[in-house]
Amino acid sequence: MKLISLPTAILSIGLLAMMQGCSSGPSAREVAAAQAAAARQEALETERGRRASVLEKAAGGSPNAQFEAGVFIYEAGTRSNPSVISARDFEDARSWFERAAAQGHVAAMHNLGVLAWNAGDFANAVKWLEQSDGKHFRRSRFILGVMYWNAQGVRQDVQRAVAYLTEGADSEDEMSIAKILKQAAERVQAVPDANPALPGQGGFVILNDGKAIRVRFNPISFNISER
Repeated sequence: MKLISLPTAILSIGLLAMMQGCSSGPSAREVAAAQAAAARQEALETERGRRASVLEKAAGGSPNAQFEAGVFIYEAGTRSNPSVISARDFEDARSWFERAAAQGHVAAMHNLGVLAWNAGDFANAVKWLEQSDGKHFRRSRFILGVMYWNAQGVRQDVQRAVAYLTEGADSEDEMSIAKILKQAAERVQAVPDANPALPGQGGFVILNDGKAIRVRFNPISFNISER
């Protein structure tokens, strides 16, 4: 029996391990990565198919599909950055929401108000949010409360603002804002109709000491007529 020196034995074991590694197939990590990639591709194909179906129904005049088409376009346009959307995607989303709203879709009216408020178009924001609020869509009331507090497109009405903020709050952050403004309501001084602290854009609740709470509203994506 031929003896194998220690260095040769180590080399032989190393070569054997390499051979076994080459013949064992992909690693668990590689398999997991491939499976994840396949799942992402399947989800993408499913989304494309659903989007095509929704757009076809929207073109046929379905208000629910028109609402969903607007949501699809808006969410795709803000996927990489929730606070930025291209002018084309913005206009396409707004166009579908307008078609749905023209047929009485309340959530579409709300979304048009949100888009207008985020763009600083307060006249149209008031127009659409008052329509959806008038149909008991509670989410619209909180934004109207912000507008009455900031005098955005409406004459400032602190008491109405606090009432709307309290009634419309739908999250802990919104409840916190409503509580802060309720406490400050007695000390706030009236601001002019064109609030100089908000030069043409939404995004802030201005306190009486000049400080601001940054807020942003996103179009809702659930497809119901009221909430």
